[in-house]
Amino acid sequence: IPKKTILKEMASSSNFPKGHGRNSSKNEKVMANLKWIIFPENKWIMRWDALIISLTWVLYFVTPFQIGVSFCYYLRVSAVWFSLFVTMNTIFFIDNFLYFVRPYRDEKGVLILNLQKIRKNYFRTYCIPNFLSTLPTTLIFYLAGGNYQTYSDFKSTHGPFVGLLAVLLPMLRFLRFIRLPSLVASSQFVKEFKERHNSQTMALLKYAMILIVVSHMFACTWSFVALLEAGLSVEEEPILTSANWISFWYNNSYAEGSLNPIGPSNSIDRYILSLFWSVQTITSIGYGNVLPYTRA
Repeated sequence: IPKKTILKEMASSSNFPKGHGRNSSKNEKVMANLKWIIFPENKWIMRWDALIISLTWVLYFVTPFQIGVSFCYYLRVSAVWFSLFVTMNTIFFIDNFLYFVRPYRDEKGVLILNLQKIRKNYFRTYCIPNFLSTLPTTLIFYLAGGNYQTYSDFKSTHGPFVGLLAVLLPMLRFLRFIRLPSLVASSQFVKEFKERHNSQTMALLKYAMILIVVSHMFACTWSFVALLEAGLSVEEEPILTSANWISFWYNNSYAEGSLNPIGPSNSIDRYILSLFWSVQTITSIGYGNVLPYTRA
């Protein structure tokens, strides 16, 4: 949308004061506020939106994996993963402040360029969830965890309550996903991407992404259920001595050299097995070699 078009739209809006004298001074005040507005067609904000959407999707896949499968194992043993998450959180934190100066469309489709209304709308809608989602939980528990490489060591040192917080607080990142649909809908980058591709291709991408996302979420949840029944542990003894689907599969189907879902460093094997169950369940294949098993 050209900037001139936006200004004409604003001038024709009922929110824009018209006339002479006192109204003229209001016009000047409104126009002065425009220098703080980040317009949708700004090439840098389009690139920024593309970055935010990409990082949100990365977060969407990595966060469930961390909570339900690895218990943040790779964050504790890999400086690369730790640096990546701190960088992502910093970018999202900066993005929170940009929405104080980004226009939005009201229920009538009118583009709102009044800074006061923009800020009130942001406070009323996404401000609190966005800031909660960028709490530095990764940095806090990394520093608090010391040199512990397993979640069990961390929990035994800091207590079960702090250990539970270390698992639950990263769930605040899911609040970031609340804004994703509106961000995609309002992004000029996404609009131009849709214009460059036909509707059939976009529909195929949409349903393929839905299948991938749902399969991933089911897999991470399925893994978390087993670890929850093992007392939030990925160690061999708690898993094999408790009733859960991992112990049932291990005792009945495990073979030397195959997937081993037990142990903090075997997160990928645990995820592959969980994803196998997820896909076969969603597609109604149901081989039956990975079964629910619990005392509950």
